[in-house]
Amino acid sequence: MFVHQSFDGTRSAFSLSLLKVSAGGRCDCVVQSSSPLWLDTHWVGRQILCPGEECPFCGNLPSRSQGYLVVTVDVAGETKPFLLEFTGTSALRFDERLRFFEIELKPGLEISLFRKSKRSPLVMEPGAADRAFDPCLADDRRLLNAIAVIFGLPLCAAKSSRATWAVESMPVALSLCRTREGKFSAEMCSA
Repeated sequence: MFVHQSFDGTRSAFSLSLLKVSAGGRCDCVVQSSSPLWLDTHWVGRQILCPGEECPFCGNLPSRSQGYLVVTVDVAGETKPFLLEFTGTSALRFDERLRFFEIELKPGLEISLFRKSKRSPLVMEPGAADRAFDPCLADDRRLLNAIAVIFGLPLCAAKSSRATWAVESMPVALSLCRTREGKFSAEMCSA
């Protein structure tokens, strides 16, 4: 049985907790998204979305690509949705494993996650490819809206594609970056 969150129009209805795997930890999850969403981010005291060519942080601070998937995890006998965040390093290794075992990344794929140490990347190992998935969670809007809540972006309209949502969200992301740039500069000057 899947846990459905109600979509009553409030932003909190679209939020998903980030799935964290601590050092030495292990977790099995089931992919719900049709494909990962890749975004570039900067760290400015907190993670902030890079809006692209007009970004005030590009050129001054490093950015990194982050991948996101909606996954489910069994927690105390109940299936709960989470947002899985992973780096390009983790994704490259995972993609190689998928190709080696001739497995397709799609809803219903089981993934074993583990992290050896605090500084080591998340390791993602493919498992069974035929686990049950929830069509409501597999809808791209579920992933886009969870990302929108995390980064303070507009929610995805009912019939928007990833590309349309990205175009509509980037002006907001740029505005948030410029606001954060002023705060970040003030923090750096007072330090």
